[in-house]
Amino acid sequence: MGTEQLRQRLLRDHYPRRAAAKFTYENDHNPLIREDCPRCRGTGTISQDDETDEGWVAEKTTCPKCEGEGITGGVVPYFINDAPLREACTYADGWIKCPSCGKRFSLSDPACWTGLRHITCGQKIQPHSG
Repeated sequence: MGTEQLRQRLLRDHYPRRAAAKFTYENDHNPLIREDCPRCRGTGTISQDDETDEGWVAEKTTCPKCEGEGITGGVVPYFINDAPLREACTYADGWIKCPSCGKRFSLSDPACWTGLRHITCGQKIQPHSG
């Protein structure tokens, strides 16, 4: 096994893909993850349009940039936002408005909230009732 192959294997074993990231206070709710391929956005496939006698046809093919892996060789933080913690008032219905991007979201929705950061923009938020 070559040096580059060994490095890639160690990265795979140590750093998760974006979808498998674990948010903890030890990693500041910003874990290091394997970087998604910018061409296919981590899917490993791209759509290509071809003109046929019947018209245009879209088909999925293996991404040439990542060769179907969906990742680059890099390790990056989940969020690029490293702004300091900001306070935000929670509404009576359990929702909150992000002080960074202005979007409203439910604190009980794990697709929107890590327990410290807003998933959409990565802003660290200290909720308080107001």
